[in-house]
Amino acid sequence: MKKCLDGFCSLSGQNVSFEKSMICVSPNTSSELAQAIATICGSPLTSCLGKYLGVPLIHTRVTKATYQEIIDKVQGRLSSWKSYTLYG
Repeated sequence: MKKCLDGFCSLSGQNVSFEKSMICVSPNTSSELAQAIATICGSPLTSCLGKYLGVPLIHTRVTKATYQEIIDKVQGRLSSWKSYTLYG
C-alpha cells in the first residue's frame, strides 16, 4: 500500500502527509498486523475517522443516533429562521 502511494506521489508530484494521516482497519484485522501497517506508513491507528463536512465518517451500522447532532443543528437553525421571518 505504501509503495503504491509513494509511486503515485512520484508520478503526480503530490505528497501524502503520513504524519497527519490516520489508519483505520477492519475489526477483523489482528492488532499485530494493524500495528505493522501503521509503523510502515508512519501514521497512527484510529478507530474513529472523525467528521467530513459535519457528517460522521463511520464504518459501522448507521442509526438515528449517528446523525442526531446534525438533526438537532438543522432543527435549531430552521427554528431561528422561522422566528426571524415571522418577527423580523
